[in-house]
Amino acid sequence: MYKSNQFVQKGDKLDYKAVTPVGYHEIIVAGTIVGVTTRATVEPNEIVACDVVGVYALDKTEGEAIAQGTVVYVKNGKITATAEGAVKAGVCWETCVADDATCAVKLNA
Repeated sequence: MYKSNQFVQKGDKLDYKAVTPVGYHEIIVAGTIVGVTTRATVEPNEIVACDVVGVYALDKTEGEAIAQGTVVYVKNGKITATAEGAVKAGVCWETCVADDATCAVKLNA
C-alpha cells in the first residue's frame, strides 16, 4: 500500500464513500471522524471529498445553548453538547444561545 514513513496527504480532506445520498455541505460521520461534504449531491457508493478541519456553522439541536470551548457531538445530523449516543464533532468555537439554529464548530478538535 504505502512505503514506511511515506507522506500520504495533509489530512484536511477525507475521501468518503457515501452510504446514502448526501448533498453539499452535509455532515458525514466516518467512524470517529466528522466531515462536511464539499460537492453537490452524491449517490450511494460514490466518493465525495469532505473537509475534516476548519470551523463550520453546523445545524444545532433546537433549544440547546452551548458555551464557547465546549466539546460538541453529532447526533441525528445535528450538533449537541450531549455525548450519549453521539460522535465527537469537535469544539464549540463561539457561544451559541438556545434560539440559534447553528453552532460554529472547529471540526475534530
